[in-house]
Amino acid sequence: MIDLQPVCSLDNAHDLGVLGAEFCCVTHIDPADNFTRCYTFASCGTDQLLKIWRIYYTGHAKGEHFSSRLIPKSMQEHLCGSTAIYPTETMNAECVLSTQAHGSSVTGVKFNANGTLLFTCGMDKRVKVWDLQGNCLRTMGQHTRYVNAIAINADSTVVASGSNDRSVILWDLTGNLTTDSHITGLRNLLFKFASNHGEVPMDFVCPITHEIMKEPVIADDGFNYERSAIEQWFKMKPTSPMTNLELTTTDTIENVVLRGKIEKYLLSLDLDVFSDQ
Repeated sequence: MIDLQPVCSLDNAHDLGVLGAEFCCVTHIDPADNFTRCYTFASCGTDQLLKIWRIYYTGHAKGEHFSSRLIPKSMQEHLCGSTAIYPTETMNAECVLSTQAHGSSVTGVKFNANGTLLFTCGMDKRVKVWDLQGNCLRTMGQHTRYVNAIAINADSTVVASGSNDRSVILWDLTGNLTTDSHITGLRNLLFKFASNHGEVPMDFVCPITHEIMKEPVIADDGFNYERSAIEQWFKMKPTSPMTNLELTTTDTIENVVLRGKIEKYLLSLDLDVFSDQ
């Protein structure tokens, strides 16, 4: 087994955690030296942000080792802006775009096939289409609960979104799909279907961890959170994870009633996550 070592670290990329990440399949060779390979990478997280990163890999050529250097300013830099640079032996990374993408946590991000568009989904129940300059080109919202998965077809004409409301929705981005493409009726909402499985009540899920809570507490914003998660959040900033507004206090109150409901629900599934407490 090969012992792999990290060649680049994007420290503190998102507050409290990264929920989605995607490499663009299109790469470039930097014209500054006709050797360094340029990658584009997108990430999203609980801080409601979409970030685009440019990664420059120097590597080896003809037995020679090329040391890392600063991010070049070349014609390949079709993205603007800059933040911290994280140099390693052969790779540099730079955040070239950071924008608030959704009104709550951004749960997924995808590039289209030719790397010209980005698609995001979030806990605000929406799917959005972006260009690489951070402009929102389209917003789609038919789900009744948060969206946690997206997929795009090869020619970027159809987007599929999956939600905690137990549905998958297909979106026609062109308005040109017809019965000849085996899809009938609607332009935006092509079809929707629900699974036969039950769903976890949203009130039982922490909006930070996206997991069933063991110790639910109520924060000053009126929302329930897992105690350890919201305490960690408040160590970084005294704001609401749901609204991003500053709170008057970071004190929390144990939600005994909600904890009892969660315990009863888990027992009905023959699960007992509280047995170790």
